[in-house]
Amino acid sequence: MKELQNAINYHFKDKNILIQALTHSSFANETHDSVKVQSNERLEFLGDAVVSIVTASYLFFKFPNMQEGQLT
Repeated sequence: MKELQNAINYHFKDKNILIQALTHSSFANETHDSVKVQSNERLEFLGDAVVSIVTASYLFFKFPNMQEGQLT
């Protein structure tokens, strides 16, 4: 984890977020009930929403005369 953080030049305050971000759902589903491992799917959902709002905002202001159907 330390090497990855050094490579991206960002150090996570909460290392559990980094572990969750790197955990695929298939691995999370295979772990035992005694060890609660969350997959990255919730973070993926949040990331998709952020990308959508940034893209929509960019298009909305870049093309002020464009209709909703065209922006979509």
